[in-house]
Amino acid sequence: MIKNIYGAKFRELRKQQNITLTKAAKGITSKSTLSLWENGKDNLSFNQVLELLKHIHTQPIEFIENIISSDLLSLSEKIHLAYVASDTVTLHRYVIKKRELSKKHPQNNDIFLEYCFTCMFYQDLSSDNIFTKYDKIRLTNILTNISEWNYKNIFILVIHWNY
Repeated sequence: MIKNIYGAKFRELRKQQNITLTKAAKGITSKSTLSLWENGKDNLSFNQVLELLKHIHTQPIEFIENIISSDLLSLSEKIHLAYVASDTVTLHRYVIKKRELSKKHPQNNDIFLEYCFTCMFYQDLSSDNIFTKYDKIRLTNILTNISEWNYKNIFILVIHWNY
C-alpha cells in the first residue's frame, strides 16, 4: 500500500466511527503497527487492509473511492447510492436486471462487474448471498486473465475477496 494516502484515509474513517486503534487492530496487526501505518511510517498487506476495513464497517469502495477513476465510480454510482440508503429492494432489482443483462451479453465484462458490485452490496445489507458458483468461476477467470493491473483490476479483486 502507498504510504500517507491509505493509512491517513483509514485513520479518518476509523475516528469518524469512534473506533479505537486497539479495537480496529484486534486479530489483524498490533496497535503500534496500525498506528505507524496510519501515520505513513509502515506498510500493511492488502489482506490486512481489507480485514481492517471490516473491523470499521467500511466497504472497500468507500475506502478507495477518492483515488479510483471516475469511469469506475460511475459504473457503480447508482448501486452505491442504494447501498448507502440501505435500499435492499432497489439493490435486489439491480441484481436481477444486471444478472439478466450479463446472461444476454456474456462478453461484456462491465455489465458482469456491475452485477458483481450489486451482489456484494446487496449481500452486505441482507446477508443473502445470491452470487452463484458460475459467477464466482467467471470472476475468477477474469482475474486470472489480467495481464496489466490498474485500479479497476484491484477493485475487481476486492469484490472477489468478499466472496
